[in-house]
Amino acid sequence: MSAVVRSVTSRVFAALPFLLCVTAIVTCVALIDLKGISTDEGIRLGIVNGGRQFTPEATSPAPTYRDVLQTVAPYAYQPGYYLFLNTLMRAAERHDLLFFRLVNVALLALCLGGLLGLTRAWPTSARAFLIGLFAFNAYLIMHVLQIREYIAAVALYIWGTRLVLHLDDRHLDREWPDIAAFLGYGLMLTAGFYLQTWTVFPAAAQGIFLVSRRRPQQVRFLAHLGLAYLVVFTLVWPYLQSNLQKVNVGLWAPEKVTLLGQLANGFNLVLAGQPRNHSWFTDWLPFGWLALTLYAASLLWQKRRALPSGFVHGVARRAWLLILCSAVPLAFQIIYFYRVEPLSVWPRYFIIHYFFLTTLIGLAFQALMAARIHLVPRRENAILAASGTLLVVSAFSQVHSYRRDPYFDTSTNAAVNWPAIATAVAQTVQPTDVVFTYDFVTRATLTGTHPLSNRVAILPDLETISLEDSLRLLYLESSSVKAERPTLIQRMAARGFREVQEWSVTAGDGSGPLEEWCILTFSRR
Repeated sequence: MSAVVRSVTSRVFAALPFLLCVTAIVTCVALIDLKGISTDEGIRLGIVNGGRQFTPEATSPAPTYRDVLQTVAPYAYQPGYYLFLNTLMRAAERHDLLFFRLVNVALLALCLGGLLGLTRAWPTSARAFLIGLFAFNAYLIMHVLQIREYIAAVALYIWGTRLVLHLDDRHLDREWPDIAAFLGYGLMLTAGFYLQTWTVFPAAAQGIFLVSRRRPQQVRFLAHLGLAYLVVFTLVWPYLQSNLQKVNVGLWAPEKVTLLGQLANGFNLVLAGQPRNHSWFTDWLPFGWLALTLYAASLLWQKRRALPSGFVHGVARRAWLLILCSAVPLAFQIIYFYRVEPLSVWPRYFIIHYFFLTTLIGLAFQALMAARIHLVPRRENAILAASGTLLVVSAFSQVHSYRRDPYFDTSTNAAVNWPAIATAVAQTVQPTDVVFTYDFVTRATLTGTHPLSNRVAILPDLETISLEDSLRLLYLESSSVKAERPTLIQRMAARGFREVQEWSVTAGDGSGPLEEWCILTFSRR
């Protein structure tokens, strides 16, 4: 009986990394509908839908790729993510928020699959540690469950790192398979460029890594790498010639911030899932991971002669790649901060460092596990046990934290969110009303949250669209444009709608009217 129990226990332990991946995906699905969307997500929905409103009928109107490209053109976004979602939306004939979030959960599964492949040679405990550290973090969960392209970029970082390490390992003794591998890398870099501008910086770091490595067939390797970059140049140059939005993080100035404050906040989010001063635990957690990494690096350096040279070299090689891929974008963020504006160090952008830093910590854990075989393991065992305990506590804390407050960095809160606003509009609108919003972003956020059968137009089109059959217009007004109301009343009166009535929007938690929004109805007399 004991042999059977040991066998079952051994199999379950061997499957632990995979089971943690499944648990992470189930956790995200369980948390998927805790909040509404923000206007930042709304603009992305608007682009995916070609600038049009969302209607209850998912197939009508069907936005084409041309519509998507025309809508995204004025913005500092790359088109890949929007074309991808547009394709899936039309194929599945669905455009609800749950569907778009499930796409991002599937991208999380792609990330976890890449991590499993990247750590195939690691001990089971080290693989489980990295999966747990990567997947159970409130900051990552936030990015997975927001309708944004960041989790897709993380997937590219992971699979790109796998491919770079594979290229670095190739002996270049099989001509056509070698060429195919480098062509594949070029296509992956191209896909990254069209997905998100940020991917350019890890790609540059990967290039530095590959060029700086010493190998027997250096000239041949560089020729193959040049072929990969030729593919990128060929596929990207026409876009660069015709598109004015290149490396542009943003051109609006947030409140006064300091570089050190933003860096501390950003890296605290990456390593602890929360901004600074959230709790004593999340404030000190990054120092625990830093101590683990520095101790592993110090041990490997001091004991390098007592350890197998191939092991030390392998750890150093991966660590160098991970550090480079975080350092290059960080250098850009700092330069952009001083030369242009502070938005480059805004909290959400630190997701670019997430995979590289969490994997570096996981690599330190794996190195300690392997090193203790050749050393007196008492101290290492204690550090590994403490790190594992810290991870378990952190994982439960992170999930609980997101469940309690899923609104960080989404421009919403428990009392004011788009479900409440959309519900108020749906309860006020009549079947023959035409609904107006200030711009297509508000229209997409509203109708993405609650698709409407009514025609939803944007205010710039008020003078040009047909309103002869309409007896009443409904306008969703934000407090940010309330000063424009006198002009709006004049414009409505010019179209024959002279009777104005104001309606309050009730908070989602029933606490009272929302000061940020109201509904105006304009009727014919």
